[in-house]
Amino acid sequence: MAGAEDAAEGSGCAGKLRSRVGLRSGSCSGESQEQLRAVKATLLERLGPHERLLTYLQSVLLWERPFHSVLLYTAANVMFW
Repeated sequence: MAGAEDAAEGSGCAGKLRSRVGLRSGSCSGESQEQLRAVKATLLERLGPHERLLTYLQSVLLWERPFHSVLLYTAANVMFW
């Protein structure tokens, strides 16, 4: 969030963002959309090649695959103790 505030300060939107916490200001929404697109593109670029692994880990951690979750739980406890 600090990056968004820094960018807002440079563009003159800082006062509006501080005075309207949680509300969108009309003149700054275009800039925030651009920042959002940039962050999304960066995340897709960096995490895209690992999407299958991340999806698998998510399914194991959320117990969508109970057998794999039990194995991970057991392995983590064995390594810890």
